[in-house]
Amino acid sequence: MKRWTTGVVAAVALSLSLAACAAENDANTNLNSNTNASSNANTPSNSPDAGQTEEQAADWKGEWQLEGADDSHNSVITITEQSGDKLTFSLDAFYLSNPDAEEPAPNIGNIQDGTAVIEGNTATFTDADLNFTLTMKLEGDKLTVTSTKDTGYFGHGVNVDGTYSQAN
Repeated sequence: MKRWTTGVVAAVALSLSLAACAAENDANTNLNSNTNASSNANTPSNSPDAGQTEEQAADWKGEWQLEGADDSHNSVITITEQSGDKLTFSLDAFYLSNPDAEEPAPNIGNIQDGTAVIEGNTATFTDADLNFTLTMKLEGDKLTVTSTKDTGYFGHGVNVDGTYSQAN
């Protein structure tokens, strides 16, 4: 692999790691600020609220890695918050159109602070302005993602559709 490609992959990995650390820090800050609140002190974050189904209470939170990703393409979804029938997430993805070239062209895509609505075991993010929908279906320990194509969120060749596993 060319040095340039390694540098791009390292830069994207660093960016994803920093975003995950920031999200974890924000989550810890929110957790610490809520420990004295009587309504939250004895309620686990993944226990069903009134009117919430078992599927909605499933623990969606964490970092999800696209299965089959490699040095030329990758996608990571980080779900940072889950409350009632909504979850907050970010998505970072990239695609190298010609990884063996002297200077390959990286294409990227991301969604920051997206809010998806949970119905059963499916969470849906919709941007009506861009005619874009991202659907995440939680099945056991896997997250299956489908999206509409040709959107302003992702560069050429960036694909986020597929099966994700929780990162360790």
